[in-house]
Amino acid sequence: MNIVMDFIAAYSICVAAYLLALSIASLLPAKRITGGNALVNRILVLLPVYKEDEVILESAQKALGLDYNRSKFDVAVIADSLQEETKVQLGEMGCRVVEMNLRPRSKAKAINLALREIPEAYDICVVLDADNYFSADALVQINAVFNSGAKAIQCQRVAKEITTPISVLDALSEGINNSIFRRGHRRINLSAALAGSGMAFDYFLFQKVMKKIEATNGFDKDLEFEVISTGEKIEYLETVPVFDEKVNSLEVLQKQRTRWFAAQIINIRKGFLFFIKSPSLDLLDKWWQMFLPSRLLLVGFFLAATIVSALLQNDSTTKILAVSTALTTIALLIAAPFRYLKGNTRALLHLPVSFVTLIFSMLSIGKARKGFIHTPHSHSKA
Repeated sequence: MNIVMDFIAAYSICVAAYLLALSIASLLPAKRITGGNALVNRILVLLPVYKEDEVILESAQKALGLDYNRSKFDVAVIADSLQEETKVQLGEMGCRVVEMNLRPRSKAKAINLALREIPEAYDICVVLDADNYFSADALVQINAVFNSGAKAIQCQRVAKEITTPISVLDALSEGINNSIFRRGHRRINLSAALAGSGMAFDYFLFQKVMKKIEATNGFDKDLEFEVISTGEKIEYLETVPVFDEKVNSLEVLQKQRTRWFAAQIINIRKGFLFFIKSPSLDLLDKWWQMFLPSRLLLVGFFLAATIVSALLQNDSTTKILAVSTALTTIALLIAAPFRYLKGNTRALLHLPVSFVTLIFSMLSIGKARKGFIHTPHSHSKA
């Protein structure tokens, strides 16, 4: 038992040091992306959608209204299980509609279908979720960064609205990830993590790497490995917010996290193979991230391990675990966007039940391996 606890202690101190270093790095000034030219690139905005009839009409309208030369960008909705009336409305609005009837369904399969069926040549491909919308000048900023030489970008996902205590906690979680895995990474010249939406890629590169991706859930992790293995860095464009609906119930939280945990476990093996084939610090970093569960789970797990070690009277291991728990907590406090707690501090009372939900998510990953898991939105029919 002591050997197991010693291993957990070693893991915990590595995790704590990693998270704290990146949290501190996120406070460093940004490296401004300069240069480029005034070229107005052709952009394709992709909106994969499953059932979200009401949500997609609003999101598509906002996408079409972005402040960018209208002759230089198209909005394409990849329609899976949409009503005929919705598809007609999308077409009348000016969207391209790509019918998605492939089974078993997946987001990666939907995107690849659109890339095959839309014949025009574009320079940049942007991927949004059905409930997402950009700030008005998003495409202008994305275009400028690509003109400076970038090939892959993750924009800053922020909460569209806060409606429940669970959505407050989800917004906090997203903000912590933005600080540590995106801003902190770019400050020390490592690639930012992809978030599954609010992403932009060189069109040729995106077509090339997407052909290799067949993930049913969590395709963005596969995409990270594929992009980084080409030698490209993933930039983080924090000046472009992409507004995203946050999880607002424990049931939806469990579905979403089950999908994420399953993708992580699958990518532990994939990440190792990528690193062996094309060793780099970026790929090693992404592989290591596959061993990091939810930050809330980490704190809870380290705290529980500290208590167990103390009961076993293993003083040195207990001290290491206690320090790891403290440092991990400090790292998360540095990274957390506390603006979401303004007027919502009672949401913190839901941390214990959220912790239990995440435990159940980890125990349910077998479901994600069997097929596509859809995370419904508040205005959609689940």
